[in-house]
Amino acid sequence: MAKPAKVLLNVPAIKADFPILQRKVHDRRLVYLDSAATSQKPKQVIDATSDFYARYNANVHRAIYELGEEATREYEGAREKIAAFIRAKSPNEIVFTKSTTEALNVVAYGYGLKGKLQPGDEIVGTVMEHHSNHVPWHFVKDHKGAVLKYVDVTDEGTLRMEQYDELLTKRTKVVTVALCSNVLGTINPVKEIAKRAHEVGAVCVVDAAQAAPHMSIDVQDLDADFLAFSGHKMLGPTGIGVLYGKPEALVPLRRRDAQYRRCHRPRSRGGLSHETGHGCGPCPRNGGHPIRAREVRAAPRGEDVRSEGREKEGRGLGVHDRQRPSARRRLNPRRGRDLRPLGAPLCPALDGTIRFAGHRAGLFLHLQRPRGRRRARRGNQAGPRGLRLMSATYDLYQEQILDHYKHPRNKGPLPGATLNARDSNPLCGDEVILHLNLDGSQRVAEVRFEGQGCAISQASASILTTMLKGLATAEVEALNQDALLKKLGVPLSVVRLKCALLSHHVLRLALGDKRTDRA
Repeated sequence: MAKPAKVLLNVPAIKADFPILQRKVHDRRLVYLDSAATSQKPKQVIDATSDFYARYNANVHRAIYELGEEATREYEGAREKIAAFIRAKSPNEIVFTKSTTEALNVVAYGYGLKGKLQPGDEIVGTVMEHHSNHVPWHFVKDHKGAVLKYVDVTDEGTLRMEQYDELLTKRTKVVTVALCSNVLGTINPVKEIAKRAHEVGAVCVVDAAQAAPHMSIDVQDLDADFLAFSGHKMLGPTGIGVLYGKPEALVPLRRRDAQYRRCHRPRSRGGLSHETGHGCGPCPRNGGHPIRAREVRAAPRGEDVRSEGREKEGRGLGVHDRQRPSARRRLNPRRGRDLRPLGAPLCPALDGTIRFAGHRAGLFLHLQRPRGRRRARRGNQAGPRGLRLMSATYDLYQEQILDHYKHPRNKGPLPGATLNARDSNPLCGDEVILHLNLDGSQRVAEVRFEGQGCAISQASASILTTMLKGLATAEVEALNQDALLKKLGVPLSVVRLKCALLSHHVLRLALGDKRTDRA
């Protein structure tokens, strides 16, 4: 007598997780089979999204009160979960987008249209690619004069791998392929394709929209330069996408001040500008209001969901339309009337009251332009309380941060350095490269740093290098984060700690410590 087959899935329990499956259509129970287009959402994700709005709806990276700090922690926690999900080396290799389509457009725009592609350079794709991985490269071809080539498929629906031998040349700059075809279901040998691409000096771009929900992905093993997938196909909300990129591959995509120079342009219909959200790509400063409820809450709360795919969600970039300065006004909920941005208090109230505290819109604007052209009205020279606080903070900021930012110490290359390391922070577009030269007694004889980024990250690197000179290796290893933060001398929010501690993290990497010790 044959043994009964083992049930691999508890279908009733899984079905109970999806509220939409409880409804009926035309008096029959709903059976949904279109998950390749978009998946239905389990109650864990729905509840997590609702929980965000109910408990701590606030802007991430832009608010210094408790709700903003909580939202930011959850938001960055989602980035770390995604990195672990695809086995990336660092969360810094994760760029949030609105979809797989946008992620692929970001690569095509930043690496293709705005990159170093020259007329006659070649892009190699396959005939089984999704429309989203065809159209962007056609725009690159038309605008840059590149050459598009395609690998055909066999009668069995697999790629003709032998065609790569003749299609890949020294002029090939981009090789793009789907990890899993949305039409044929073919799982392509991406690892081998990436290896062949690198042999001719090309980058490999992988569309993993269909693969991420159904199979394990190890980006380090695949060795692809870019990999994109969406959240809505793997039980998450719509408007969420992820672009993985190797650090060196992401560099051409980082266009400093891109959000200020391009994001105000009207959105066009069709083409890269429409697909990439005003063409700003992965803005290094993450400007505007991110779509918080979808990525901040849905990703972390996915731990309770049985499916592996429910754990990882991405994020979208919602970029503000520019308004005339005269039309910008902010409501102070405490006083019940409008205030100008600089009239905002710096710190959250201890009684739980949430006041406007946009540290980018108010504080740094005042720090950069402490004196206005207009004279203060008589009897109000001191200004509102927020301005007095900002004035005091400005003096400390100027002393500790601006001095090292404008006049960096030990900045520049150091040929023949004993120890070298680099890392980046995509939140602000920060990059720090550290060089140390040890003498015969294992003391730091010379130290230099290179890179770019916000004032805090570059100033902390400058301060750190002055602390390292003359120290023995054991003393360098014992140097902790608190010592650097004390030297900075400026109270920092959770958001700014990553900027301030980037140089210390790079120092740990230079010493061979692979542990991530940043906030």
